[in-house]
Amino acid sequence: MSDPLVNIEQNNGGSSKIFLIIGLVFLLIIGGALAFLFLTPMGKTLMGKEAPGEEVDERKYDLQNLSFSTMPEILLNLRSNDGRQVFLKTTFVIESSSPKIGEKIDKLKPMIVDQYQTYLRELDIDDLKGSAGVERIRQELVSRTNALVAPDKINNVLFKEFLIQ
Repeated sequence: MSDPLVNIEQNNGGSSKIFLIIGLVFLLIIGGALAFLFLTPMGKTLMGKEAPGEEVDERKYDLQNLSFSTMPEILLNLRSNDGRQVFLKTTFVIESSSPKIGEKIDKLKPMIVDQYQTYLRELDIDDLKGSAGVERIRQELVSRTNALVAPDKINNVLFKEFLIQ
């Protein structure tokens, strides 16, 4: 038979090893996480710092010449897959880089609104889902407006009101 005191001492040594291994694994995990956060571009991006090679969109505006033209409210039916009535009520503001372009937009307002309505009537409710859908709509409206005011260009089409019901 074995001595009970020897068994106790052997168990204490085994449990100490387990705690030591758990502690080392824990330190490795913490060390890896800290290395990820401080040494990788992804970690720096997650921490709110700019990763190397990434460009930050910082538009510089010439506030003296910036011009905004508000389009009239547009109310129309959207296509629906299930046959129910879906309405879009929206108002856009066109941002341009000079009052001269703003005046041109004001003169072309009926044609711009017609272009917007023609495009928006072709959309269905799924086209408006999420920020990606809204951004696609914005880019299409900018493109259509630029075609009308060419050779001038607008900066952006802003959503003043965008209600789907």
